[in-house]
Amino acid sequence: MMEETLQMRVAGKVRMIDKGRILKAFVDICFNNVITVKSIRILDGKKGLFVSMPQHRGRDGKWYDTIYCPNTQIRGEISEFILSAYRRNLDSDRK
Repeated sequence: MMEETLQMRVAGKVRMIDKGRILKAFVDICFNNVITVKSIRILDGKKGLFVSMPQHRGRDGKWYDTIYCPNTQIRGEISEFILSAYRRNLDSDRK
């Protein structure tokens, strides 16, 4: 099987949330121009900014990721791409 490069682009825009909240933004990401994951969250936790994939609440009341990437390297690339898009948006808002 041939490996393909993962191409990512922001689908639409980074939707910023009011300052002072843990939830900082929502972003939709399109992968390889074939799949779009909507409502990825950017959160500010105790250790700084992090990415949270869309989730749903199970019958047990717990939250579960709707999208999960088991490959840690790819998951890291996705997170870094999303956080970079968020930071670029922050920089453009400050100008």
